[in-house]
Amino acid sequence: MPLFPPRMSQERRIPRLPWFVLLLPAFLFSAASGVSAQEPEPQSMRADPDHVRIWNGFVDDAYQLHLQQLRDHPVRTESRLGGYAPGTSAGPEFYREVSYYDEASDRLLSRIRWENGEIHSIHGIQVFLHHDDGRVAVEYTATYLPEFRNAPIQTIVNLHHRTGDLRAFRQFDASGSRLYEQCRGTHEGESVWVEAEFFPVPDELRDTDLYQRCFANLDESPGNRLDPLHASNRVRQWPAYVPASRAELDRLIEQYDRQIPVTPLRGDLWVKRGDAYFLRGDFDRAIADYEAALDIDEALDGAWFGRGMALARKGKIREGIEDMNVYLERNPECSLGYTKRGIRYLWLGKPERAEADFREALRIDPNNAEAHSDLGVVLAQRQDYEAAVEHMEAAVRNDPTYQKAYHNLAMVHYLQDRPDKAMEAVDSALEIAPYARDSLMLKGEILKAVGEDDAARELQEAASTLPRRDWSERVPLTTQP
Repeated sequence: MPLFPPRMSQERRIPRLPWFVLLLPAFLFSAASGVSAQEPEPQSMRADPDHVRIWNGFVDDAYQLHLQQLRDHPVRTESRLGGYAPGTSAGPEFYREVSYYDEASDRLLSRIRWENGEIHSIHGIQVFLHHDDGRVAVEYTATYLPEFRNAPIQTIVNLHHRTGDLRAFRQFDASGSRLYEQCRGTHEGESVWVEAEFFPVPDELRDTDLYQRCFANLDESPGNRLDPLHASNRVRQWPAYVPASRAELDRLIEQYDRQIPVTPLRGDLWVKRGDAYFLRGDFDRAIADYEAALDIDEALDGAWFGRGMALARKGKIREGIEDMNVYLERNPECSLGYTKRGIRYLWLGKPERAEADFREALRIDPNNAEAHSDLGVVLAQRQDYEAAVEHMEAAVRNDPTYQKAYHNLAMVHYLQDRPDKAMEAVDSALEIAPYARDSLMLKGEILKAVGEDDAARELQEAASTLPRRDWSERVPLTTQP
């Protein structure tokens, strides 16, 4: 066990450490040029389905945490190209590294290395949780090899603590194994560096005053912090990545078409391609991919969730709810899961069951805009308009881009004979989606209510030529079929 004496007259150089320590606490953000000396040597990894699922799931959850931080903070970004030595298969411009900073505090929230030439393919990710004073509390890191992407080659959870001038961290991997710990700084005027990489730590070290001063406030295990979403009520953006165009979506599917034959037992790739097919509206192919994923590993919760979404979109609403039931049994604190199941109960004509799910979603996450809006729909349908308005206003407050919530709010004001408020809300809906047929038709009804029949007729005639929308996950109140 490499360990420097508890006290030393000057800081000592760290000895040679194993590969998983050489990349800590940040995985590879030191080279100013962004070009490493050589491409990492491919390392074989035993095809353990649990390991593959857990470590790839860790990356997915770290990315979800990154998305949540972007939603919670205005950010600025810095980016640079980087890679490996010329002549290697990866090359010197293999990735684009983007650093995301909180614009107000300038705290580093996350860094992601995106592979150049691939859509939404993460080479490495690092996400930070901070104390209120700005110090890093928990750090999540994962990296893939340029090839052989069956699972990340490295996953790290670093727990940080500072006592006076001593800065310590304790490190685990995504499976919960304790890897390393280090403490550096100044104690009683002397520079110190204490580290350990074999556990349990021998009593003669653990019982020293300096070791206790360094590490006593760091937990022996990561606990729920092993999960990057432990503090987020598992609120997810689903799908995690929504391409900006149909062409980009097609390219993403082509990318999965190339990747899946290389690692056919990576169930998470089948799930992700299923999500992409869902976005394209190809529900049959989505369902087939989700079922292929479940054939590989029934513990892939994303496959149960995705198949539940797709089955309901095919009109098999009860079957979709059954899959959602499985997902929620395994993820009972997922606000999004209750929201989506509640929508399916609405489609099934069971508003009481829907209301129960929306309220549970809001218990878990009071800021869930979709659950607020859809609960407002249930309340409006039973003519509890004041309560409906409260929830719809909460929806647009929590998500000012939520077009359907503005539409629903306008509808409730219209039903309460409040044309001014109804017009304000429907105009907000149309600012977001100028060609939304249902909102244009509703605006026509509001214009009729204030005596502007000619303008209403002209608007509704123009709106009638627009295509009707397919089913939406965001449930609208409408004025006509």
